[in-house]
Amino acid sequence: LECQSCQIGEGKFHCLTCSGDQTLCHPCIVKTHQCLPFHKVQEWTGKCFEDKSLEELGIVWYMGHGG
Repeated sequence: LECQSCQIGEGKFHCLTCSGDQTLCHPCIVKTHQCLPFHKVQEWTGKCFEDKSLEELGIVWYMGHGG
């Protein structure tokens, strides 16, 4: 599947919290969820979708105080 956002990358991630059933590539799911820390993302393994934390995708949230 190709990414339904950029049409370039492999669309293997989707979000259970967002409306719709878009499959996105890694860069697009990170870009669209940068400010959505409580969303539930899953990754296609080739057989099924498995839960994936946004932290596992490389998203880091800075909580202020210079951190």
